[in-house]
Amino acid sequence: MATGPCGINCEVCLLNRLGTCSSCGPGGRPEAERKLKAQEKMLGGFCEILKCSHDKKVGYCLSDCLDFPCGLFGEYPYSEAFLAMQRRRRCGHLFILGPNGKIIEEPHHLWDELQRLNLWEVARKCKMDLVGEGILSFQSLKEKVLVDVNKREIYLPLRQRRPSPLFKVVILSHLTYAKPAASSTKFIGLRDLSSSLFFEGTHKIPVSHIAKFFERDMIRKESLEDLLGAEAETMGDISFRFHFLPTVPIWLVYWRGDEDFPSEINFLFSSNVQNLLPPDAIWGAIHILMEAIIHSHIQNPFEIH
Repeated sequence: MATGPCGINCEVCLLNRLGTCSSCGPGGRPEAERKLKAQEKMLGGFCEILKCSHDKKVGYCLSDCLDFPCGLFGEYPYSEAFLAMQRRRRCGHLFILGPNGKIIEEPHHLWDELQRLNLWEVARKCKMDLVGEGILSFQSLKEKVLVDVNKREIYLPLRQRRPSPLFKVVILSHLTYAKPAASSTKFIGLRDLSSSLFFEGTHKIPVSHIAKFFERDMIRKESLEDLLGAEAETMGDISFRFHFLPTVPIWLVYWRGDEDFPSEINFLFSSNVQNLLPPDAIWGAIHILMEAIIHSHIQNPFEIH
């Protein structure tokens, strides 16, 4: 089934049947380049969608381009309703399933446990501020977060977005699980954790999609710094430090692949992370970070709620 970067099945496209457009194949393939040259020679111009996807080395606009939907499409080939749906879903939460494969639900048991704890002690060991009666305040990825323990709500007041159930689970797990831990300058990866087996099999972190963004140079350092407060590091080919929680930084290290080895992404933590997050919350923190990186590069990510 031949498909162009626009995502349309050429076999059911009237332009193809009329002979005014032939199959392009993915935008990053040699056949796309050959078609562009033929279009320019025969027609004096070229398909803007094909040209853009070829220049960006994007196979298919819908699945591979972080700027889709964009002005190149206009009313063709997608309707405004379809584009609105794409924007809405792309700006929604990407990860709604937990490590057990089930939909993540409101963590009522963690709220119950947190309400039984001394919040002054929780704020002290987690390095957060107690700003009101039963309200904890801190920053996560440069975003202000308020935890209202009495109302059992977590707020993101600056962006007026509701946090995902996964975010709630991770934050509440940290607040109820964290033990006083000295800061550490030693890095450890998932394989170094005593719970390393948790991250195998169905719990393995799906990094291939975000690795493709780095492969195609689609990750912009400025966006990560401005929107997520990332700090560039010197590990690997590309690396950043993210302030996920006041006591839990996360390092992302990208290693560019070659003909013999695929690209690789590693997530690193301070060696004290096992005293601050349980394994499933570490799993969740990485997924939240990946979602934030993707959203920071989507065109107008918070325009539609």
